[in-house]
Amino acid sequence: MFEAIQYENDLPVNMKLYHVQEYPLHYNDDIQLLCVMKGFLDLKLTCNTYHLEESDIHFIHGGDLHGIIRSSEDNLVLVISLNTKSLIDRYPDLHCQIFTTKVDKNLVTYQKKIELRNDIFRILSELYRKHDGYQARIDHAVTNLIDNLYENFRGFRVDGDDKTFEGAITGDVTQRDRIARIVDYLYDYYPYKLSLEELAGKEHLNKDYLSHMFSRYTGQSFKNFLNMVRVEMSERRLLGSTVSITQLAMESGFSKPKYYVEHFIKWYGMHPKKYRELYRDKTLASCSPVIEEIPLEQFNVLLDGGALANEPGVTVLDLESLPKSKAAFHVPSIMVNNHSLSESFLDELFMAFYKRNKTANYVFEDREKVPSLDTYRNGYSPAKEAEQFLHALTHNKAKSIPFFDHAPAGGMVTENGLIKPLYYLMQFLTGLSGQIFFCDKGAIVLKDADDYAWIFFGKDGKAAHCYEVTFPLCAASYKLTHQTLENAFAFYELWQQLDLESNLGEEDKRKINESSPIKTQFKRITMRKKYKASFEVKPGSLLFGTLIHC
Repeated sequence: MFEAIQYENDLPVNMKLYHVQEYPLHYNDDIQLLCVMKGFLDLKLTCNTYHLEESDIHFIHGGDLHGIIRSSEDNLVLVISLNTKSLIDRYPDLHCQIFTTKVDKNLVTYQKKIELRNDIFRILSELYRKHDGYQARIDHAVTNLIDNLYENFRGFRVDGDDKTFEGAITGDVTQRDRIARIVDYLYDYYPYKLSLEELAGKEHLNKDYLSHMFSRYTGQSFKNFLNMVRVEMSERRLLGSTVSITQLAMESGFSKPKYYVEHFIKWYGMHPKKYRELYRDKTLASCSPVIEEIPLEQFNVLLDGGALANEPGVTVLDLESLPKSKAAFHVPSIMVNNHSLSESFLDELFMAFYKRNKTANYVFEDREKVPSLDTYRNGYSPAKEAEQFLHALTHNKAKSIPFFDHAPAGGMVTENGLIKPLYYLMQFLTGLSGQIFFCDKGAIVLKDADDYAWIFFGKDGKAAHCYEVTFPLCAASYKLTHQTLENAFAFYELWQQLDLESNLGEEDKRKINESSPIKTQFKRITMRKKYKASFEVKPGSLLFGTLIHC
């Protein structure tokens, strides 16, 4: 049942791409990740079967008995193996960690999985292309992947009904480390008589406190978890030998065979004899995988024109390694045509902006020519307008910006009161200061003493792009505020549906202006020397945020 993994050129990672019909039960010494790129499959892993669909990622620990027992006809599975021995110097406790990629589907976990997928595909790209220096880049990408696992996927709860390990991340690193040590100890010494008193003594804790803490963080009592470990660890021997159930029970740490049978049924759903009959001919020792391996050298269709072509490109920014002195950042002043505030809606819009940004530098000018509808109908692009503004901003050319559109456009709000992307940008920019630490056509990163700010812009109609940023931290505590405007140009699309009518009603304006909601996220970051963040910038989106010490 054991399957050895070969690593090329002493690399810390191995990747295989398969079309799978069936892969018999087996185990490896190293840790693995399955990434379903197409179709679906059923992964049998210890006492449960996980149904994995396209884009799912599942973690398999070294020694876990697993196999693919069912799949769709048209599937593609990427198997990532990590060489534990080569990584032991950097991660001495890697072997005893329980990582869980089965997490609730929400915005936060979605972004975490995006980061994990980016790490995986960066490694895949390097393995496929093998340009000069690819070994060092792979090593760096593997480090990022494992750091991501430690930070975002270390922690679990065992669902007693579904018999599945599910993600349950706690911010208490001390407790996570303690749980990892205890669980590792149980897997090492499960055949022996173990007690809470013994473990509490090793951890210098009160027995009752340890009992409560263990149940809280794992979802199972100490006794239930230990018995689960014992029947799980008996599985390989059950399927790989003809040893009696009585002997298996003794070897696994049970005092009587009936207790072993009782707990095996609880976790595996059937008597161990029936389980042996059902699965002993479905192991790697008895049959061969029914698979088609696809060489990475022939993977260019996916890399250049298929599944991976839709994956975000990646820009890696380590702010610690960037030059410490950049151009000073200046917020443009805002020009206002004081007698263009003819409607109550426009008046309220301006006052809302003014009240929020009392320190802004306003310039009141005489009314200039209002752009005609031809300006918006002939070649106008709000995406291009935003791109030109950001370019001017980073090159100190954006000295001022109209609140309302002048000819030809260029303002934060159309003359008839539709909010443009520049409005949200100026709301964010007002009050910022510092140096421009990094800029390109789609990104600005600012630094002001120990604080940071950023803007990322997704060009309309282009592929998504991911910025992976490492922030060096000097203070003990920071607050991250991140805002996303996913469809920054919805105002123009909806206005076009109304034939770019100039005299819009108040209700139509309200509906159009509410079509681009801003999503806000907060996060507290404490006691770190660095913080790594991944920002996926989709076409037509604006991302902006700050990392402020507190």
